[in-house]
Amino acid sequence: MGREGNDVIRLETSKGNGIENYQSKEVVALQLNWRKRILKKHPMARFRRGPSALYNCHGMIFAAHRTRIEKSSAIQLILEDDSYDEIEMKEVLPGDIVIEPPRGCRRLHFLRGWGHEQTKEVLPRGTGAGGTDGV
Repeated sequence: MGREGNDVIRLETSKGNGIENYQSKEVVALQLNWRKRILKKHPMARFRRGPSALYNCHGMIFAAHRTRIEKSSAIQLILEDDSYDEIEMKEVLPGDIVIEPPRGCRRLHFLRGWGHEQTKEVLPRGTGAGGTDGV
């Protein structure tokens, strides 16, 4: 369930469906180039630390910094099985999650599902369109 030559961990949704993932051993050029693009586009941006070979942003959020989750189908499975709701930007509260959508989609996804008593599902195409850089 991972990329060739990399380790995988057992990772499942709350419904028991396996989540494809892998743990890389080295930072790849794509990660370094992304960082350069962000700094060029947003010169005041400051990174707290360098890129991780072990996990990516989705692995940080959905797998507690333990692995990389890259396939959009795996992310979609998590969102559906674990009952996350897409919300509009004006409804975002502390604790909500903002994820970068799969390539080709030009808006950020704001999600609610952890620690909020009430959620409200809204249709996509709401306000809050953003770039694929996640900034």
